Amino acid sequence: MMTLKRDGQLWNWLPRAARVMKVPSGMLGDSWMGSDFTNDDLVQGSSIARDFDATHDGVIDHGGRSA
Repeated sequence: MMTLKRDGQLWNWLPRAARVMKVPSGMLGDSWMGSDFTNDDLVQGSSIARDFDATHDGVIDHGGRSA
């Protein structure tokens, strides 16, 4: 099974049925593929690049080797 997020909608590809199914809004609170994520978490989404600022404070020494 594969999941696609598009314009705030969630779609699943079901290979055994060879079809695409839109996930109804009533199922957005359900677990995504048995994980702790919900379908709504996937729709809302986040981006590490957009949500966090990265900085580099220098070189870290790993047992005498430069990283």
